Amino acid sequence: MSVVFPKRDAEAKAWLEANPDVQSVHVVWTDMCGVARGKVLRRDEVMQAWAREREVLHTSTHAGWPLGCATAIATLDALRFKQLVARSRDVGARFLDLLRGELSGAPGFVEARGAGLMIGVQLSSAAMGIATTQAMLREGYVVLTGGLAGETLTLTPALTIDEELLGPFARTLRRALGATTAA
Repeated sequence: MSVVFPKRDAEAKAWLEANPDVQSVHVVWTDMCGVARGKVLRRDEVMQAWAREREVLHTSTHAGWPLGCATAIATLDALRFKQLVARSRDVGARFLDLLRGELSGAPGFVEARGAGLMIGVQLSSAAMGIATTQAMLREGYVVLTGGLAGETLTLTPALTIDEELLGPFARTLRRALGATTAA
């Protein structure tokens, strides 16, 4: 059984404890813009059924929400009318070539791979990934780590990115790799 509960966490947790037959509580409120927000509180034994060793299970609180659906339709229209999938494929291929050329021989660089503008830059270790992520952040670039151990930088620029921004990024990444090994 699941109950929508329009109050804050503490009250919802207390209500959940007082009602042992209920498995989850949906805490819902409206933000200052009138957008519904919320989260789900579940009993530990229910959450353990979702536990995964190496993957994250994503869920949705507001599936079917009209504003969310309208946003999704507008996104699909933009992808189609602006031909962003084809642009992503073309720009991504050039970006991969740029990264491979710029990073070839750089300390800790293993390979660059990807599809479209979803690109991974594999490094020699998770420690190198974390240090490089921090170095790039200091330079003003937000990159995340991925891979089984965090050894891969995940790059997902906007599908509309100006290609002139990719060269400076690649050069900064090369400098960050050099500085990371020197440190």
